[in-house]
Amino acid sequence: LEWSAAEAKRGNPCAHCCVGRCYEYGVGVERDVAKAAVHYRKGADLGDAESKVELGRCYEYGAGLPASKSSAFEWYC
Repeated sequence: LEWSAAEAKRGNPCAHCCVGRCYEYGVGVERDVAKAAVHYRKGADLGDAESKVELGRCYEYGAGLPASKSSAFEWYC
């Protein structure tokens, strides 16, 4: 987690996805799906494909964000 968090601060989009997963599943940090969604969004905004899929899933199932099928679809595509 330390390496990923440091890289995320440097703007590495893939690292944001890794940090998001740590928060989503409680690996090395207390589980917090809202923080996971924030990191997925940052990675997605920076162009990371995996972050886009994870963010879409957050919207689809309302994990850390309000459920929205239309927003999920936008991020999946």
